Amino acid sequence: MTGWRVGYALADKDVAYRMAAFQAHATGCPNSISQWAALEAIQKGEEAREEMRVEFEKRKTLFGNRLARIPSIWYPEPGGAFYYLVDVSKLYKKCNAKNSFDFCEKLLAEQGLVVIPGGAFGCDKMIRFSFAASENDINRALDRFENFVKKYSS
Repeated sequence: MTGWRVGYALADKDVAYRMAAFQAHATGCPNSISQWAALEAIQKGEEAREEMRVEFEKRKTLFGNRLARIPSIWYPEPGGAFYYLVDVSKLYKKCNAKNSFDFCEKLLAEQGLVVIPGGAFGCDKMIRFSFAASENDINRALDRFENFVKKYSS
């Protein structure tokens, strides 16, 4: 349930206990409307979940195919999220960026493209893209990213 901040996990009792102990101190509870919506989605949303899974798989493939054509970057294939983490560290020196935050600021200033610095997740060589967008928006974003990368990889 993207944006609702609701999820669930299946785990051994001991692992679930430790997860719950951590979560209790790391986050607050989702609001009651989100909890009821999550229950409805779990109980009656199988068809909608499958439609979304298929659509996100299609977007992931589009995104991966586009990234594969861009020089000077590396990325792992996402396994269960709707994000790509892309290693852009080879471009830092050429575009005068010290880290992922600088890189993202430069990408925004030059191409009007907002991505998330990997440094926010402890991975400062990477930037994070979401493919939870329309195919048109994905293509426009990757056109801008590709232009930026090509400028600094030559």
